[in-house]
Amino acid sequence: RSFKERSHKCLGSNPFQRDCELALPLFCCATEAAYCVGLSDRVEEYIEMVQSQTSIPEYQKIRISLVKIKMLSGKRDFEGCVDVFRETVKQLGVCNLPKQPSIFRTLWELTKTTNLLKRYDRRKIQELPVCTDPNIIGALSTFTSSFYQLYLCNPNLCVIATCKAVRWSLKHGHSPATPSVLAIMGMLLVGVTGDAKKAHEIGEAALELCDSYGYKTALPQTVGIVFGFVRCWTKPMQDFLTPMRYAIDIGTRLGIMDDVSFLVNTYGFLMILTQTATLPTTIKELQGFRHMMIEMKHIDHLSFTEINLQFAIKMANVNLEDPENNFLMTGDIVSEDKILLTAEQNKDVALSAYFKYLMASLQLYFGRPVVGADLAENLLDFGVKYSQGAHCVPRVTFILGLVSVLAFKEDKKLRRLRVAEIMKKRLAKWTKQGNPNAVHFLHLLRAELFSVKKKRKLALEEYSAAVKSSMRAGFKMDFALSSELLSLFYASSPHTGNEETRLKEISQARFHMGRALKAYVDYGAANKAKHLHEIYPDLLCEETDSTVPGFA
Repeated sequence: RSFKERSHKCLGSNPFQRDCELALPLFCCATEAAYCVGLSDRVEEYIEMVQSQTSIPEYQKIRISLVKIKMLSGKRDFEGCVDVFRETVKQLGVCNLPKQPSIFRTLWELTKTTNLLKRYDRRKIQELPVCTDPNIIGALSTFTSSFYQLYLCNPNLCVIATCKAVRWSLKHGHSPATPSVLAIMGMLLVGVTGDAKKAHEIGEAALELCDSYGYKTALPQTVGIVFGFVRCWTKPMQDFLTPMRYAIDIGTRLGIMDDVSFLVNTYGFLMILTQTATLPTTIKELQGFRHMMIEMKHIDHLSFTEINLQFAIKMANVNLEDPENNFLMTGDIVSEDKILLTAEQNKDVALSAYFKYLMASLQLYFGRPVVGADLAENLLDFGVKYSQGAHCVPRVTFILGLVSVLAFKEDKKLRRLRVAEIMKKRLAKWTKQGNPNAVHFLHLLRAELFSVKKKRKLALEEYSAAVKSSMRAGFKMDFALSSELLSLFYASSPHTGNEETRLKEISQARFHMGRALKAYVDYGAANKAKHLHEIYPDLLCEETDSTVPGFA
């Protein structure tokens, strides 16, 4: 028998009139259970029954609102999620948010909040009292459950809602949702104002709140945002995977799988970006995450994991006949074109752009820079108008710049160089601000630009710096790419000197190509290694010394 039939038997036809204190938690649990097993009709029925009870205070219905947001998000109805959030905070009497705020209103809210935060350091945030207002607690909880949807489809409202949530916490005290609120504010400080230093301080305060007050339910979302959107601009990303894995385990044990799904997605991103684990290990992890998301029916995050998995598979040349390696999104086998179509239908510009970036990366790695540059041409706004502060922004910028300058070497279109120069300036700005993960990107892009401009000495200095900095930071595939491009620079240099000089340059070209090959093989990029053997057989003779210091 259904839950509804049993409730009628125990509480009568109108359970809320007979025993509201018992009926409300029962129906909240039933709604959550129905959502978890995919009974959307039952979810909608139970939500309607609870929300129609005018005698129940709005803050006691928050669990129902959160389930509704999750259900709409699963259907990729992000605008519907935003509407539920706006209506909930309005019914709570906390504030009345505009549906389409202007840029001027957004900047005013941001300026007001950033000025207020100047008076709060990590110690003062720790000393905030515990919030006791149930309406504020409910509003904060609803915000942290819908910020991802706000971020994707209504950026201005996302900024305003974040600023208000921060001010509610500073005025009324912290709640279990406050660490996530502070982490989101740190993300906005990086992406919108560029203040990575203050963002890092706010992010650390968020993590300390989780630890000091035992807010373990906020840990997965807070860790995902702090490590994926804040610390990545000030600290080496190679150190992030261990604490993120810990937060995944904590969230899984607590059963907060929506936040775990978000964190798992960020963790998958960083596995690809940091190149810490080999590609076979990365593929195995991503396949496990995919199975978990399908089982949890968290299709809204699955698409990013799918794209990362396919990139790893194409680089590693694993068995493409294995059903485990099919390109899944909604449980069906779909083509790359369908992923783009899905992204466009759901107005998910971040998904569409990230997909094109990874496809452009593959074109670059496999010697088709013109195709890659054409794919990446519409990524100029990545990190500027959307996806601000995301962990992948510097790398997308680097790939766009590098594939553009390599394309210029083939088609001589000047717009390629203009794009590369713009990307170089962005990387230089972030490096000057202290981003340790963008240093080798800048060196390698500068090297290629100097190469095009026939500035041989400066190009060699930048190539050497790119090789050393990528190896020192632990970016294995970037070290391989830097070594490969340095080898091609030596091999393509005009031999105007004597025979001895020419032989030395050929020797250097073979040495660096050998290092690149070994680094690709050690990383597990078998398909790329095969490509090198096919395209540059003369630079990969058997006697080449390809020892790679630091990556042995």
